[in-house]
Amino acid sequence: EPQNPDQSGHASQQYYATKSLANPQWKLVGDTGSYTTASWYRWFLDSANATSSSIVGKSFRTYCSFGCSNGSASEYVNVAIDPNAAAPSNIIDTSKNYQIASGENRALAQVGGSPSTTTISSSSYNPASVWTFVANGDGSYTIKNASSGNLLGVDNTTAGRAWGAALSVAAPITANATAQQWFIIPGTTSTGEATGSYSIVNRYSGLVISLSRGPEQSVTLPARSWTDSTEGSVGAGQTQAAQTVSLSPVN
Repeated sequence: EPQNPDQSGHASQQYYATKSLANPQWKLVGDTGSYTTASWYRWFLDSANATSSSIVGKSFRTYCSFGCSNGSASEYVNVAIDPNAAAPSNIIDTSKNYQIASGENRALAQVGGSPSTTTISSSSYNPASVWTFVANGDGSYTIKNASSGNLLGVDNTTAGRAWGAALSVAAPITANATAQQWFIIPGTTSTGEATGSYSIVNRYSGLVISLSRGPEQSVTLPARSWTDSTEGSVGAGQTQAAQTVSLSPVN
């Protein structure tokens, strides 16, 4: 969302996107049409969780300070990028079932009939470790356990935003429903090529699913590019590999 080169205040704001931040190739994906500003200072916010600007859906809030519409000094408006013009196709084939497995050879599974989750060997087939993805139409997904039919999420109170918050599987919720919504981020190399792996980010907390062999097996943590070896810390021993997941289709 670059500074508008037309500082008259009568030009629409343009938006650009790239498939990879490692090797950015920006493409014009839309503008604000009849909403015009000089737009000096701008930032985004996900309109669904109203707190995060790290990842936003196709509909989002765009904020402005100075040079806003009609000479105002600050404001926000809701913007939706036309998916036919801009958005990539769904990352996940929603007609298939998947096993979600980490680089530490652990697969996410629901524990029996309880709402908690755990990890099992990714080479072990178990109906409780089969998941389906449902596109929400704005770039996010819900993840449904194929056995129970319930949705993967975190607690929809402030506890669900804490580092090390546990994953759970529960019936759909309405209050703070973003606790059961996820963004699927494809992995890329330093030059922008797809690796075939993914990170799964909770929309409510902004934290990443982490699956390992340790005592904190199915949790959400800040995105990792290192191993936390600090004894007693939240997520101690969790690695980048625990957050690097594969999505393997299963029958």
